[in-house]
Amino acid sequence: MNSSPKSNAPTDTASGWSGRFPFNEIITLLDVNRRHNLAESTSSNLQVGELLDLVDIESLRALPLGYGSAQGSTSLREAVSALTGVPPNMVLTTQGAALALFLLAFEVCGPGSEAVLTTPCFPPARDTLAACGVRIREVKLHFDEGYSIDVARIADALSPATRLVSISSPQNPSGVRISLQTIRRLLDVMAERERERCYSSTKPTARRSTVTARLRQAWLPLIHVL
Repeated sequence: MNSSPKSNAPTDTASGWSGRFPFNEIITLLDVNRRHNLAESTSSNLQVGELLDLVDIESLRALPLGYGSAQGSTSLREAVSALTGVPPNMVLTTQGAALALFLLAFEVCGPGSEAVLTTPCFPPARDTLAACGVRIREVKLHFDEGYSIDVARIADALSPATRLVSISSPQNPSGVRISLQTIRRLLDVMAERERERCYSSTKPTARRSTVTARLRQAWLPLIHVL
């Protein structure tokens, strides 16, 4: 009889997957290198020497190695602030997009709430929402339509439980860019739905309306930069 303890670690195949996040094989694509890969969304690997060529190697001798700010480097957040108009204390940097998507889903949404997600998409955009117990309302984009965003279709998917609308520009994996005009129209629709939701509520609505206005003012410059 085998008395060795069973491992609780997720297995590597979809059929035996038992992890909290849905199984996907996108990371395995990094293990296959092609000379010409038109579908690649990341850059080629850098060498340490290439990085050292960008800086004065002597300046690295005084570089402290330790824990930094939880919000990220102050100088980096100030640079982001200068580009976007968002105050530095409102900027949070992360180690990659997946962590940022998870924090967004965790903070903005919650179990039982809804998010509208355009697909196809970067897999973690869906996985992080599912891990947070969010109901996902999918709006499919189509090749024949150039993967363009249809604001009316997204509007039809909105509900009183909607807490997040997830889109990407350039769209993943097609690379199609969403125009700023389209994003503005989408924000206008979302703001109108928020006002309707607030007016139909019996609770005070002034704070919610103010928050909505501030979010629109803060996000528009950032979307423009991206």
